[in-house]
Amino acid sequence: MDREADEPRFGWRKDPFGLHEARYFSNDLPTKVVRDGSETSYDPPPEATSGGSGTSTEPPAADRTSLDTPANPADHGGPSHQSGWYGDPTGESRWRWWDGRSWTSWTSSARSDPYLVSASSEPLAAEMGMLRWAKVAVVGYPVCNVAAVSINFTLSSHWRQYFHYVHEVISNAGAIPYGEGAVTPPISSLLLTPLRLGALALFMLWLYRAASTAVALRYPAQRSPALGAWSCILPVASLWFPYQALRDCLDPNDPDRGLVARAWVLLIVTELLSTSSVLVFAEAPSLAAPFLGVLIGLAILLVVAGYRMVTVISSAHGRVIASA
Repeated sequence: MDREADEPRFGWRKDPFGLHEARYFSNDLPTKVVRDGSETSYDPPPEATSGGSGTSTEPPAADRTSLDTPANPADHGGPSHQSGWYGDPTGESRWRWWDGRSWTSWTSSARSDPYLVSASSEPLAAEMGMLRWAKVAVVGYPVCNVAAVSINFTLSSHWRQYFHYVHEVISNAGAIPYGEGAVTPPISSLLLTPLRLGALALFMLWLYRAASTAVALRYPAQRSPALGAWSCILPVASLWFPYQALRDCLDPNDPDRGLVARAWVLLIVTELLSTSSVLVFAEAPSLAAPFLGVLIGLAILLVVAGYRMVTVISSAHGRVIASA
């Protein structure tokens, strides 16, 4: 079967057998995946009878291309506008991941199901596009948290005066005129709030895309991708739903689910300590420095665990789609 010069090696083409509107081609070979209108189904291509020989099941040899200076990706199954799994242009393996700009080191020699690849590549490409920002988020959020707590540590005496004033007002209800000798809480640490919210938004977007990839891979999930992501800012639900969404991004038998649990416990503990820090600084000055030291140590562990977690999840998705 001759290929037109402008036809991609992978993708939908008019069904050459005339049985359906379109048929998915993988490495120039017709597959069982067909489409009629908006409906996709399976129908294996009929066996060729001319000359008594069947259609070859092996793809043609790929052109050799240097990974350091890749040729036009459109000529090797890697359109520059879309990331995804395509035929390896080096011939070293069957599949290689194109990240939208260049070929990567991710490869697979398995014969992938074109339907699974086409269904999963798009959400995986979106997930990979957000991965670096997710890494920024899981580092930036704890750093901003510790910075805010450190600012409050330097303002311990001000917080002590503020809580003393609040205590006096409550203890002498009505005796102290409103506003007389008032002490306002310091707000310097709130200047970091926009950065924390930005980091949270980046993480939520990556989580939505990672959960969408897991759905495409048919992993069981207790929460939808949208709910899993948005629950990060929902009262009460934020304590548990995001963890479930992150855990379900991995195969039920994946041992790295334990990493997700550890990262989530570290997050909850650091959040609780950060929230209670001003009370410790104001009411127990002798414990302020050790308290801050413990919080910094936990934040470092959270950064390491969070960075590993997002990397492991996205890498696992890439490997599964490559070997599907």
